[in-house]
Amino acid sequence: MSKKFKITRPHAQVKRRKANETGKVSTTLKFFLAALTAICFRWSTGFGTYSGFNNPPMYGDFEAQRHWMEITVNLPLSEWYIHTNRNDLMYWGLDYPPLTAYHSFLFGKLAQYFNASWVELHKSRGFEGTDLKLFMRSTVLISDVLVFFTSCYAYSKSLPSHMYLLFLFMLLYPGNILIDHGHFQFNCVSLGLYIGTCTLLHWNYDIAAAVFFVFSLSFKQMELYHAPAIFCYLLGKCLYSPLKKGAACTLISILPGCITLLTNPTAENFNRCSLISSLSFFLFSYHVHEKSILIPAVSALLTLKSPTLTVFTFLLASTISLFPLCVKDGLTVAFFSLTFMFYCLIVGTFETSCKL
Repeated sequence: MSKKFKITRPHAQVKRRKANETGKVSTTLKFFLAALTAICFRWSTGFGTYSGFNNPPMYGDFEAQRHWMEITVNLPLSEWYIHTNRNDLMYWGLDYPPLTAYHSFLFGKLAQYFNASWVELHKSRGFEGTDLKLFMRSTVLISDVLVFFTSCYAYSKSLPSHMYLLFLFMLLYPGNILIDHGHFQFNCVSLGLYIGTCTLLHWNYDIAAAVFFVFSLSFKQMELYHAPAIFCYLLGKCLYSPLKKGAACTLISILPGCITLLTNPTAENFNRCSLISSLSFFLFSYHVHEKSILIPAVSALLTLKSPTLTVFTFLLASTISLFPLCVKDGLTVAFFSLTFMFYCLIVGTFETSCKL
């Protein structure tokens, strides 16, 4: 019996190892296919029109992003944020933090390499050539894949079950696709850096998370919407000892979610507080762009660890709120297609969960 046991045990270990390797390959393939699907939806949306298409003299956000490339590669850094004869701040002046400027500078240099006329100072204003559109759409897709996709993947893998479905929902949320690849912006960078912040916080790399959040805030100032949650989470961990809890409570007099997070800094409370914080800013701020709904929406996506009707309803409502902007930009077909796709994904998820 002992000899038989010694012979069969290695075979069992080999089978178990092969099964684990097969499972890993299958999971990796799922994530890869999800990313590939998301890229296809983004690229197909990019074939439509965009903010300011054929709408002189100011055009829209497409021209703003191109103009920032023009400014950063042709003017010294000291003039980027200052009104001068060469930099008219009334014509899409650079009004985002420095990391956005450096991002524009990087792609502006790449534009100069391919075709200097795309970013020629003053003379390139309002240029809408097909080759430029292809280049600009590519810059968003590259930024999206490098920052947003990788952050979503890291966050999904940081969860116990790897949460492939969460990764799929995060990549296929219509709001991000419509605004960045339809309307034309680079929200994927700041939102991706924020998701990276959340991932590092879950891994207890608090200093690295703080650095990532500073980068996110340095790219887009609207990330201040998430700042109270970040602040309370980190402060709560610093003031975790019982002797300091009373003093910590006296310092905080804002939202109940922040107080809960301060006294109990868990990953779940952090996600909820982040959603409450960003949504409160969106609802009660004096001047809010409809595009700012992406900030609480990405926080809602991070809470989506299981099929939740409330979160799904909010995500659909946030997408529908972008409809007037999409009509203005000529993205009606893309809007209905992506929204219907996301709705079918939600229905399919609930049907599957009900069967299970």
